[in-house]
Amino acid sequence: MNSDEANEQLSDSITIAEGTGTVAFVNTYTKKTVDITVDKIWSLAEANSAVVCDATNVTWPAGTTVSVKLQKKVGDGEVKDVEGDDATATLSAAHPSHTFEDLVEYEGDQKVTYSVKEVAIEGTYAANFNLGSAEKQDDGSYRITNSEKEAGLTITKSFGDSDLTDAQKGNIVFKVTGNGLKKDGTAVSELTKKYSDFTGDPKKWVLTQADGIMDGVTYTVSETADSVEITGYNRTTTVKVNSDEANEQLSDSITIAEGTGTVAFVNTYTKKTVDITVDKIWSLAEANSAVVCDATNVTWPAGTTVSVKLQKKVGDGEVKDVEGDDATATLSAAHPSHTFEDLVEYEGDQKVTYSVKEVAIEGTYAANFNLGSAEKQDDGSYRITNSEKEAGLTITKSFGDSDLTDAQKGNIVFKVTGNGLKKDGTAVSELTKKYSDFTGDPKKWVLTQADGIMDGVTYTVSETADSVEITGYNRTTTVKVNSDEANEQLSDSITIAEGTGTVAFVNTYTKKTVNITVDKIWSLAEANSAVVCDATNVTWPAGTTVSVKLQKKVGDGEVKDVEGDDATATLSAAHPSHTFEDLVEYEGDQKVTYSVKEVAIEGTYAANFNLGSAEKQDDGSYRITNSEKEAGLTITKSFGDSDLTDAQKGNIVFKVTGNGLKKDGTAVSELTKKYSDFTGDPKKWVLTQADGIMDGVTYTVSETADSVEITQVTTGQRP
Repeated sequence: MNSDEANEQLSDSITIAEGTGTVAFVNTYTKKTVDITVDKIWSLAEANSAVVCDATNVTWPAGTTVSVKLQKKVGDGEVKDVEGDDATATLSAAHPSHTFEDLVEYEGDQKVTYSVKEVAIEGTYAANFNLGSAEKQDDGSYRITNSEKEAGLTITKSFGDSDLTDAQKGNIVFKVTGNGLKKDGTAVSELTKKYSDFTGDPKKWVLTQADGIMDGVTYTVSETADSVEITGYNRTTTVKVNSDEANEQLSDSITIAEGTGTVAFVNTYTKKTVDITVDKIWSLAEANSAVVCDATNVTWPAGTTVSVKLQKKVGDGEVKDVEGDDATATLSAAHPSHTFEDLVEYEGDQKVTYSVKEVAIEGTYAANFNLGSAEKQDDGSYRITNSEKEAGLTITKSFGDSDLTDAQKGNIVFKVTGNGLKKDGTAVSELTKKYSDFTGDPKKWVLTQADGIMDGVTYTVSETADSVEITGYNRTTTVKVNSDEANEQLSDSITIAEGTGTVAFVNTYTKKTVNITVDKIWSLAEANSAVVCDATNVTWPAGTTVSVKLQKKVGDGEVKDVEGDDATATLSAAHPSHTFEDLVEYEGDQKVTYSVKEVAIEGTYAANFNLGSAEKQDDGSYRITNSEKEAGLTITKSFGDSDLTDAQKGNIVFKVTGNGLKKDGTAVSELTKKYSDFTGDPKKWVLTQADGIMDGVTYTVSETADSVEITQVTTGQRP
């Protein structure tokens, strides 16, 4: 008080006697803190423990430490690691407990709750223990207990870059042998398991004390020989214990002396392959050969190459071409043989058999040789032999994208004329053959010296006019000699001056088509028409459309509707005609006749017109005429369940009154008719314009009173 140190006191209150002066309070605040202590218990295996404890601390594994981490939870938040070096402690035999000191008890107004966790075991026996969990004690400290791992053996398997299927991998069998093994509690000499039964990720087989595994016992772990070999693959296997590169070995088996640990097998499978070699022999004509051979390779025609294709057969399947650029090779004078290398020997478990075929001869003397066939040699290679052609003429035929039947194609006849031709040894002026008698793939007609073909003689090759025209099709034909685009011409015939070679005809057939046009005429009533026509098309009833259907008759068959959305058209004031386009003119060899019919009238004046019929015009189009219905009045009569006789019914008289009525052309005030004079089924009285009936006029229709009352019929029950 009044800065007097003598009366300063430690209190929240003071008395000031003189009544005036200065009272000075000084408050000092320091944060509340807590200390958290953690200690450690090691729980050793009851039997066969491999752990040796510290000489001065017999409760602690020698040479082993653990790291513990301080954690905190602020208020109701999540538990998080505390940051900083002071938040981690190392426990050891010499320092078996640790206290985290001066930890703030609050952050803001939220209480902080502290805990610890074990994050690592390091040193001599680190692998022998599982990480422990911390339990809070009654005094607020924490205790971490670590249990020694049971004895166990883990087997893992990996396959490098192998492309094996899961099924192939799964069939590999692993075997463990050693003393004391057990299966379901019974002693056994070995334990086995397929890889497909391994579990976990990555997959493994874990054997424990339940399987009889004990520390210090020697076990042999192996892959069984019959399961590890996979058809079509070469294999290498390495194995090591506890990831120790020093003990890695190239083997299907390993011995693990310490009894527990991890055995890791790595199998690398590579597909077995073969090489296929092909070479070439040219067989020249014994006499008159026109072939000049290569200057440096005298067995090879100069300037000529061949293409060979690799083929394969999988198991007992069919022979197929191998896909890919590497499956084709070009042989030449400089490169007369070729080896297809590194071909897989198996696909799945099926053996692949390879062969080759010659697919093309190109260059200077290509036309002088036939394609050769490949023969397998004793050493597994293939040899293709090509024989020089004798004089000959080959005729081929193709049809573009035509959809002709085989029968239609087969009837086309080809003719060859020229000097010296022979048939069965007899001289003839021409030779003919139908396309159906052509042979080979693609089909061809090959004429040789036996047919009188000679080099240097001019021949004319043609398709006969009566055979090449096919009903219902338009046709264009091109023809060329020896694939020479320069001599290609649009013709059914060609002359080949050199006497031998290949004549190629190409016929393109397109179906003949027709177009069918339909238009519309509306015939309005001459007088009193109720129809208002379209503003822009004064010949067409406003707001009214008609639907027309395309029909066809094939040959002498019946007329049928054509199927499909394109076979129906809607005509309107804006679209008063329609053309059905590109209609095929023939189906097979039968001519198709098209017609149209009107199927519906819709819109404003639909009820005013009858459906029209289509009439064919001189230009082949169709015209549909619709007549407006005449004005008319129809009177009908029915009698419910009455039991009247026909005579009683027939005597009932009906009367129509109104302006303009006529009878036999004479004006009358009324028209009458007895029911017995009604006609039709059901019976009715139809009055038309001839009776003076007109649109817009009011008429009264009644039964006459004296005719409608019938004796013995009670009032109110008259039919």
